Amino acid sequence: KKGPEVSKRFGLAWAGGKTKWGVLPVPSKVQPGSAHGIFKRFPKEITLVDEHYWGLGGNTHQITVLATSQAATVNGSKGPPKRGQWDGVEWPLFWTNELGEGRVFCSIPGHNLFTFNDPFFRIILLRGMAWAMREPFDPFIPIVTHNALLK
Repeated sequence: KKGPEVSKRFGLAWAGGKTKWGVLPVPSKVQPGSAHGIFKRFPKEITLVDEHYWGLGGNTHQITVLATSQAATVNGSKGPPKRGQWDGVEWPLFWTNELGEGRVFCSIPGHNLFTFNDPFFRIILLRGMAWAMREPFDPFIPIVTHNALLK
């Protein structure tokens, strides 16, 4: 019930009956030209296995979308939808929002515990946290335990 208030701070939030969920289709698209460095040296498409939420309330023109994914045409899919079952809309998966001096990094992926075992997801998450705190990413490198995309 607090979705509109939350979206003012985070950029997007749950929108009651308009928000849908299901298995995240693969691959997801990384948006070009992100100045944040959160997706620095990532390919144009990434594969993450997780849950997806789309139809969130808020204004996508007031956030910086970092990566997107299409969604299933049905709510609550039991498995990843195939390309013919996608809705054709690029929904935000990762985004940032700045409000005054505050910074917010948002991630739809991260509902499943096994997602945190993915070193690429860890890089995205920890880079996003570092960006939000205005801190360097380097202290987080040992947590990732993977040499890909670190510098």
